[in-house]
Amino acid sequence: MKAYVICCNDSVEAVNLKSFEHAERIKKKLSKKHYMEYCQNAGTYEEYQSLWYWHVRVVEVMEG
Repeated sequence: MKAYVICCNDSVEAVNLKSFEHAERIKKKLSKKHYMEYCQNAGTYEEYQSLWYWHVRVVEVMEG
């Protein structure tokens, strides 16, 4: 089983177990929310994306 870890820079923001595509949708939603709440006055969304690294890491879930 795989887990899709949504990160901003080096911080884990969410974990999704459904699919990579679903995790990508969550990532976009979270990044836009973060931009609107904290960074909107600092420039455009494109400039924001060059400063904040949002990404999805795929990791194997270990059962034990």
